[in-house]
Amino acid sequence: MWAFVVPVVHELLMGGRSKLHMCKLYGKLRSYLLWVVSLRLRQCGLCLFRERYARRTFACSKGDSNPTGCRGIMKGLFLAIILIAMVLGIGSFCVLLHQKNTNRGTYLRVVTDKTSYKVGDEVQIAITCVNDQNVGVTLSSLSYGIEVSNPQGVVFIMTTHQTSQGPVHMAPFSEQFVGNYTWNQKDMSGNQVPAGTYTIRACLLDSGICGQTVIRTGSQ
Repeated sequence: MWAFVVPVVHELLMGGRSKLHMCKLYGKLRSYLLWVVSLRLRQCGLCLFRERYARRTFACSKGDSNPTGCRGIMKGLFLAIILIAMVLGIGSFCVLLHQKNTNRGTYLRVVTDKTSYKVGDEVQIAITCVNDQNVGVTLSSLSYGIEVSNPQGVVFIMTTHQTSQGPVHMAPFSEQFVGNYTWNQKDMSGNQVPAGTYTIRACLLDSGICGQTVIRTGSQ
């Protein structure tokens, strides 16, 4: 048994594979352990049956010098408990690893051509929708909005409606380009924004899927 279990557990702990591959490994390990548990419980049930009808239970309870049947029952039940605990523990580990390290769900990746700009430079923004999960996603449209803010508040907002580009079906672990936008570092009144740190946040208008990035203006 351990010749099968140990290599699979080692690969789960070390990582280095895709989330889908790792969860398949967990599924294989779970099926094997449940089969072992089922086999051991069947053996224990058969042992109990034999003990009952061979009238050896009384002798065992009195301290028989060779209670092989009773020892087999206890060993089987103990092994079953250990294996069930392993299945539950590895399952929880797989779920946590899947959520923490790899699976971010569906989000927008917001990328700028630079991270630092001179005052007045144009900021090129590219927006991509990423489906980082093992199920498909349907987007009503690719309409999106952009909000630029600094620590004092929001300085710029815009929306782009692309209702003709929808619905959009995204396969598991896929990407969908949403759009490009150029911000000229001016606020809603057309004035140049002061130098500082700005957060650029983009959201799909029909689904609430968002993403953001940070830039700095005023560099030399």
